[in-house]
Amino acid sequence: MGITHYSWDQYRRVVAGISGAHLSWDMNRRVIAGLIEPETAAWVAIKIAEGSSPTDAEKAALDAQIKAIKYGSGLTIANVVCNLSRVNGTAFVTNPTFTATGLPANDLRPFVGFKLSFAAAGKTLVGFGKAAGTGETYTDLIGGTDPALRNGNFALWTGDNPNVWNLLGTEDGNTYITEDSGKAHIVTTNYATIGIFQSLATPSTLNKCSFNIVSLVGVDSQMILGQDNGMNSPIASYYVGDSGVKTNYFVSTHSTVGVKRGSNLNVTLDDFVLQQVLAPSTTGLTVVSALGGSTYNWTSDDGIAPNSASFALTITRD
Repeated sequence: MGITHYSWDQYRRVVAGISGAHLSWDMNRRVIAGLIEPETAAWVAIKIAEGSSPTDAEKAALDAQIKAIKYGSGLTIANVVCNLSRVNGTAFVTNPTFTATGLPANDLRPFVGFKLSFAAAGKTLVGFGKAAGTGETYTDLIGGTDPALRNGNFALWTGDNPNVWNLLGTEDGNTYITEDSGKAHIVTTNYATIGIFQSLATPSTLNKCSFNIVSLVGVDSQMILGQDNGMNSPIASYYVGDSGVKTNYFVSTHSTVGVKRGSNLNVTLDDFVLQQVLAPSTTGLTVVSALGGSTYNWTSDDGIAPNSASFALTITRD
């Protein structure tokens, strides 16, 4: 394989797509001479701008992997944990977590301009990395910037039920919801259905949900964060002793999101927040449907389960 030489304009366009940082003259010279790939140099520029300096070994290892993508058959990273937005107009990958030989951990930014193929359970989602993320942004649906939005802070009650929220199940002496010092106290001691929900999510969007478990006690007590009718599609489960702020990301399959009992339940909740995620984290990528394109959508999706625990990610030139 011969050395590939890059014109200054080719290099400038690659770096401009991923970073506003400036490289040293030596790094510029090395890229133009074909001694290091521009994608590697662009990632180095990012890290320097962030206040860290990759070692020569780290640069060489990444450069070898970039060359495998550009001039070989590509590479595959197993067990990538991330969140995917599949909505036309806001396609992106956020919060990547992975380790792989020769690659910076948990960082997709070296792969701007490459084809990304996510796979899980025999299904794939394919697109092209467009640009590095600049930090997640959100649309608040419940709580958030204004904790009182749609009574996310459980400050407003009518009788024993929180305003705005819908009740799942029927209350009686053993199964009920009540106010506890401006918080929601949800109880069942006989395994009867009980929960609260709102129907605000847009199907197929990526959402972030957080809440504060003040206490979760009792015999055989379990709380489910769920979606769909009756919250029958679990997002996460919590058990006796769990406490503090819990955060979950999920692609919505239904407008309904809420909490309910998983077995018995005795939980006190506060500060429920539901947000639609609009942009990726700083180590994530925006995605377009064609190489160099401007349509923020995926090239193909044959029905991948977007809430899979992890994905295999194959990265190729095109």
